[in-house]
Amino acid sequence: MTALLAMPKRADAQVYVSLVLAGVVSKYDEKTGDVINASFITGLSGPNELVLSGEDLYIANDGGSVGKYNAKTGAAISPSFITGTNFHPVGLALSGDDLFVASTGEGTVGKYNAKTGTAIDVNFIVGLPTTQELGLGALGGTLFVADTPEGGVGKFNAKTAQFLGVLTVAAPYGVAFLGDKLFVASSSTGTIAECNAKTVKVINANFITGLSMPWQIAVLDDKLFVANGGADTVGEYNAKTGKVINAAFITGLPGEPVGIAVKAQSK
Repeated sequence: MTALLAMPKRADAQVYVSLVLAGVVSKYDEKTGDVINASFITGLSGPNELVLSGEDLYIANDGGSVGKYNAKTGAAISPSFITGTNFHPVGLALSGDDLFVASTGEGTVGKYNAKTGTAIDVNFIVGLPTTQELGLGALGGTLFVADTPEGGVGKFNAKTAQFLGVLTVAAPYGVAFLGDKLFVASSSTGTIAECNAKTVKVINANFITGLSMPWQIAVLDDKLFVANGGADTVGEYNAKTGKVINAAFITGLPGEPVGIAVKAQSK
């Protein structure tokens, strides 16, 4: 009994889903898809992309703010962590202590301090399309922006904003990584493309097909989770092969799922 009590505790991994029309972030069990808390965070204004950093959950609210919340409890740390004029954040990415925010209306990506919310450069990248589909992802010191004026996913240096190339993927929004693999969700084609993040080349444009308006995607271990805005579901797929694990992993989501983030097990 003493030995059992001394063993480290494990908490199940969790899936966070933003429901843009309902103004809610819900929380689910990563293994089963069961609801942990359907109203984990409420009162949001058009919640889009989500990003996790330790116990901090950042939410891009198209209504005009980036909020920061406790990922364990859902308690607000700062609902107006980042705000601005004509600010419509829909995309988020983290690279070290830098938080990148894509804002429609301006067609920009701003760079902020992830700990304080202080602006480093609100016009870090400019000239982007002023559309709803403006997603972000970061891999090491590289920032990927979907979508760009070239009509794809742009690759930029996360320190200097130097343009490093573009991937041609139709209507891209959600991006996720597994090693050097870059996955890109295309809302108009209902597909996820598999790409090489280093060479900026498409490996398989139809890695996963048959989706319904896939928005943000997330990878945990070898699993790829997809927020299907057109079907009000979250699907689960093998990130190495693209095979379906459970296309209806989470169902009956009210208010169009857009953002998704997955927290690994803690020991």
